Amino acid sequence: MNVAVFLGAQKPKNEKYVEQVIKVAETIGKKGHNLVFGGSSSGTMSVLAKAAKENGVHITGIIPTFFKDIADGNNDEIEVVPTMGIRKERMAELADIFIILPGGLGTLEEAADVISWKRMGITKGKTIFVSYEGFYDPLLTIIDKMIEEEYILDTVKKDIIFVKDASELDPYL
Repeated sequence: MNVAVFLGAQKPKNEKYVEQVIKVAETIGKKGHNLVFGGSSSGTMSVLAKAAKENGVHITGIIPTFFKDIADGNNDEIEVVPTMGIRKERMAELADIFIILPGGLGTLEEAADVISWKRMGITKGKTIFVSYEGFYDPLLTIIDKMIEEEYILDTVKKDIIFVKDASELDPYL
């Protein structure tokens, strides 16, 4: 199984978020799955690649041309693509499931796209948010409000899962 992971390109203030990244890599390795990620050596992306490599995970990095100089050395395969949008599309093509770790606006955009694409039949698999210390709880509230106001169908919730800790991912992978 190819597991796409979206996460922050910055290093977080709270080191506990970094521990969640490592747990994700360990779980992917324990399950014998492959990692598909943004390919960069910046922030928590580098932590993910290093921990995945230490856990025997095959790593495919998808990186835009303008970031190719900061590609992570732990990538087993690297695909250089022209834009961030094409990177996201390529990751979605390869992925069987998506894990969303805490991150910034780019991570949030990636999550919204793969959820929307799933509803349109473009992607496969579920999207799992690691809402460590309640990080994504406000997003769940917004999704519930969108459903209440009928901007989206309640069936969207069958394709998304919220876990409180990366250690809860095991049954979904």
